Amino acid sequence: MQDMSWLHNPSLKNIHPKKMEIISELIEKVEGKPIMQTLPVLMQANKKLQAEGLSFTEDETGLIMDILTKDMTVQEKAQIEKMKGIIAMQMRK
Repeated sequence: MQDMSWLHNPSLKNIHPKKMEIISELIEKVEGKPIMQTLPVLMQANKKLQAEGLSFTEDETGLIMDILTKDMTVQEKAQIEKMKGIIAMQMRK
């Protein structure tokens, strides 16, 4: 069963409804998947946001990463940090 406790984070109180929808879909799609399978899903979420004329703030991105990495090992979290650079480059395209 999916942990939905992240929904109660105060940072999400005033988030745009479309952003919230995309975050929910993102978390549902990546839960329990290996790290390398999360990158395409993150990219897809970013493209969906851009199509709506939206983007995640740094705080929202940080919150998403916290949610996605909460059950990962230290090694997996280190890999995610490396992937952030790749994601940042792709988001600029």
